[in-house]
Amino acid sequence: MVSTYAGMNHGVNLSVDSYRCGIHICGDESRKVVSKYMGMNQENSYENDVTVDKYNLHTELETLPTLIAKWRKKYSIAEGILDKLTSDIPIFKAEIKMEFEMAVAKIEADLRENWDQHCPDVRATEGAVQNKVKTLPEFAEAHKKSINENLKLSEELACAVEDKGTFYGACRALEAKETALTKLVKLYLSGYYERPKITNELEKEVQKATSDNLKSKLRTRRLTK
Repeated sequence: MVSTYAGMNHGVNLSVDSYRCGIHICGDESRKVVSKYMGMNQENSYENDVTVDKYNLHTELETLPTLIAKWRKKYSIAEGILDKLTSDIPIFKAEIKMEFEMAVAKIEADLRENWDQHCPDVRATEGAVQNKVKTLPEFAEAHKKSINENLKLSEELACAVEDKGTFYGACRALEAKETALTKLVKLYLSGYYERPKITNELEKEVQKATSDNLKSKLRTRRLTK
């Protein structure tokens, strides 16, 4: 799946099959945050892929290259997304700040134009205007929006870092699986999983020990009667 996040007259297309965080689409008037949660609890879970079935070594060896390629690709994509997001965050933050300042400027301009309606008994000094602006609900709304947008950026960055770490862990776990499979194959070829063989001599020794044990018990019973 390919999505785009762009801002400030630039854009980049990135595969976000493994990207569970928000993708930012920046416009001239507002900045939308579109959720791209992809059910990552299932997509990012690699426990099944790294589990070793020692009774189906041939199947494990056949599927291992595909699994390694799958998780290395996810790691590569996550790494690219994290690098791009990290480089773009300062631009996004600057855009958020600019939008907030523009919103405040508009609120202040409207307030000055209609000062007599808001504060008929107060002189419109610079200090009075600035203090009044901060009490208006429009200012509170713009301020809240700015804070929320910055929090979303932080959340996206944290998600991208987590995804990269998860996929790196999957790649390392598959390397360990490859090593384990190699050792299990060697054990199999050495006869480790075969049923133990009982030689004729060992069988005779077991029979003799059993017979001697029975004779000893019978002798003990006769003596105690």
